Amino acid sequence: MYIARTVIDPNNKNTAYVTLDGYGTPSHVWKTSNLSGVPPSWTAISNGIPDVPVNAFAVDPGNSNYLYAGTDIGSFTSTDGGATWSTERACRAWPSLT
Repeated sequence: MYIARTVIDPNNKNTAYVTLDGYGTPSHVWKTSNLSGVPPSWTAISNGIPDVPVNAFAVDPGNSNYLYAGTDIGSFTSTDGGATWSTERACRAWPSLT
């Protein structure tokens, strides 16, 4: 397992995210709200994302509560700052794979 992505919130320089590649970890997305702390504290925020690598990650620059995680099995979206995640399959612009 290794760090796949690090992202700093474009609206808050003290909030950052780290995603992990690999399998067998209890959380693949971690968040800190005190990046300038020594040391910063990290919280697991992968509720709803299965145990798969998260190799892509983005914070919506217009609303930091909207987070996007790209995994080996698809994309996941959070609208509550990472408290919960859902698949992006509901997006009408994307074709259904079933």
